[in-house]
Amino acid sequence: YAPLDHNTHQFRLLRLLPSSAFNSDIRCEMFPSTMDECPPYEALSYVWGDPDITVPVQLHGSGHKVTRNLELALRYIRLGDRERVMWVDALCINQTDISEKNHQVRQMRSIYLGARQVVVWLGEEDDAKIALDYFQTPYNKRNEALSRTVFNACQALFLQRPWWSRTWILQEVL
Repeated sequence: YAPLDHNTHQFRLLRLLPSSAFNSDIRCEMFPSTMDECPPYEALSYVWGDPDITVPVQLHGSGHKVTRNLELALRYIRLGDRERVMWVDALCINQTDISEKNHQVRQMRSIYLGARQVVVWLGEEDDAKIALDYFQTPYNKRNEALSRTVFNACQALFLQRPWWSRTWILQEVL
């Protein structure tokens, strides 16, 4: 990691390179930016996951370990035909530099507010599609009784996913 200029409130952005093959390597590039002169970008809100379960992603052509949950998020949100410019804390902040981490944490609200949109990764699908389909159905066309399957899917998606228990979500999505 090249040092950031704290005086200009620099932060790093990530180019998530495209691939039409779901299982191909995750390839990324990073570049510095400032809030005053940055391209449109998206911010990723997710749960890091178990720090002991890591997998490599390609960062500037070299292997860089990230948690399995982050790798899955990048795999699912990667586009097939164009790059995605993103801010992803685990990659865009030098996690071994305490001074940088402290400075970047103080900028996180501005970073999230400056994003064109915040992409929320709740995890792999499981029964989430059942819950989301239910809420996409107009209210007047839903069955009167909520089935046990739909109820369980909604509970799993909205109450049992670790993302909902994170303190940071208010800053990241509101």
